Amino acid sequence: MIRQLAVLAALVMVLTACSEESDSVLTESVTKRAWRETLIAQGEVKAVERTIIKVPGANWEQRRVIWLQADGARVEQDALLARFDAPEAQLKFDQASLELLRSALKQAETQATADVASAGLQTELAQVDTDLAISARYANADVGAFARNQILDAVQDLDFLKDKKGFLGWRQGQSSIRDDSARALVAAQGKSASQQVDRAQQSLSALEVRAPNAGVFKLMTKWDGTKPQVGGTTWASEEFAEIPNESAMRVEFTVPQAQASGLAAGLRVEVRIAGVSGTLPLTLSRVGANASTRDRRSPVKFVDLEAAIPEALVKQHGIAAGQAVRGEIILVDDAEVLSVPNLALEQKGEQFFVRLAESGDTPVQVTLGRRAQARSEIKTGLKPGDEVVLSRNAPDDNESDADTDDDQQRKRKA
Repeated sequence: MIRQLAVLAALVMVLTACSEESDSVLTESVTKRAWRETLIAQGEVKAVERTIIKVPGANWEQRRVIWLQADGARVEQDALLARFDAPEAQLKFDQASLELLRSALKQAETQATADVASAGLQTELAQVDTDLAISARYANADVGAFARNQILDAVQDLDFLKDKKGFLGWRQGQSSIRDDSARALVAAQGKSASQQVDRAQQSLSALEVRAPNAGVFKLMTKWDGTKPQVGGTTWASEEFAEIPNESAMRVEFTVPQAQASGLAAGLRVEVRIAGVSGTLPLTLSRVGANASTRDRRSPVKFVDLEAAIPEALVKQHGIAAGQAVRGEIILVDDAEVLSVPNLALEQKGEQFFVRLAESGDTPVQVTLGRRAQARSEIKTGLKPGDEVVLSRNAPDDNESDADTDDDQQRKRKA
């Protein structure tokens, strides 16, 4: 009886030890099983080609929006999309018009002054010519035939008159040059003012935007995340809207970089588009090579994905740019494959290892195939039935403290 009790006690101790050991090690039996993993991504329908609508005007002049077509509205060709106001252009036009008027008055004044000066010189030249004629008449006459005073009043020095005529001719030439220069300067000022008036008129005449083709009018988001609105300020030549070409559409997704492992072109995507019943089967056509942030306040990087929508589906469901999309990207969908959880893998350089329950702490090298978020395919290194160690649970702190207290009590009793 005592012997049976001792055997029973020993068995209980062995089972307890095995139970504690099995509780501390988490394993999984390797076997071929169904493997399906998906990744949920949010996106938006966008057009492959689009017509960019810019704010009318040039030289980045300021504009104020006074009327705007509704975002997402369907418009026909030549339909009014936006109307703007240009206060600065109006002010420049008024100033340039005033400057042009001043230039015209200055031209008239310059011409009048030149005409008066020319008339005065012509009069002096005529007088000199008369005096020269008289002097030449009496230069060789008999002085006895005329009274002395009459001769002195009528006859002047012939050389002096010739010099005076030459001086007046020089003055006339210089006056003509000065008048031409003054007229050219005033004309240049007038031309500059006229060009400013033309530019201001052209700017004031370009205050409306009409649709170059039919489609859905979609406002573009600015760098600060806002869209144009009535009363807001824009700049000439700035892109503010677009009209997508509905003949070719695609879905654009963004996923965090940490979840982009295993993504590649050719994967199937089941999408649900807002306003469209059921799911549509698509295929990833592009996976972005580089990740980038979406918000300056967040360091999280995202990867861009694209999936083309066949034209037949676009026409069948009336898909338009801007519709929200929820996509389920099928990473793996196999009925039978040998795989292990990524938790069991240990990486050393470019090699991967697992630990088997029967081999203790000795790692076993394996060759991987396809990889997904949760599991990885095993090509070589494992066989069905192997027990792969997933994790070894460390004893709780409370249990360790309790064991320490028990040891101390045993020592005291001893």
